[in-house]
Amino acid sequence: VIVDGGHTKEMRDLLPGDRVLASSSTDVHAQLLYSPIVSFLDRRPNATRTFYVIGTDGQHNITLTAAHLIFVTDCVRRPRKSGQEETSQGTKYFGSMWQRRGPEEGMRTVFATEVQPGQCVFTTSGRSKSRPRLSVVTFVEEQRSTGLYAPLTQHGSIVVNSVLASCYAAVDSHYLSHWVLAPLRLVYRIIGPSQVQIDGLHWYPWILQRLGKVLLGTGHFHPWGFDQ
Repeated sequence: VIVDGGHTKEMRDLLPGDRVLASSSTDVHAQLLYSPIVSFLDRRPNATRTFYVIGTDGQHNITLTAAHLIFVTDCVRRPRKSGQEETSQGTKYFGSMWQRRGPEEGMRTVFATEVQPGQCVFTTSGRSKSRPRLSVVTFVEEQRSTGLYAPLTQHGSIVVNSVLASCYAAVDSHYLSHWVLAPLRLVYRIIGPSQVQIDGLHWYPWILQRLGKVLLGTGHFHPWGFDQ
């Protein structure tokens, strides 16, 4: 991740209170800023899981658990005029030959297992106050790895390996997750970041997941979103 000051830090070395690059709002077209980590929703250094490696045409790769959420949008390929940056109905082209399909398609969050080559994810050059740009997904691969980390920022998102991802997992809505975790973020904003980092799933999302299965039904949750 990119921490305040512009240098990078391994996810396993993050601590509550660190300020990491994130989106300034739940609209991923908003400017990037450094958002404080208030706690870890999940932290298991010794856990081995199946991860999904999502690669882009910009040579950026992000590795997520199956049930983790990431921002995507649909892209359409069009030729670009030589020496010009094409626009179509006022919509700017991103990259060399790709653009957003249109505001009616829009940005959404999906589970890592649902990401498909040809979709676009949001990437960044790593600068605060810049805006995310679109990069085309070129491959999605499975990988067994050890070490699971899910930091929670005040803004609910985080840039990992230059790719913008949600802080949330298991339930299919970033916005719902951000809303129901607002009390936890508020508490940490008042008292300061959690100073005691305990490995495992944080008690607050643990309760929300079990309540959510009753109130929302299992259809809104990823089948791998609950550890047995």
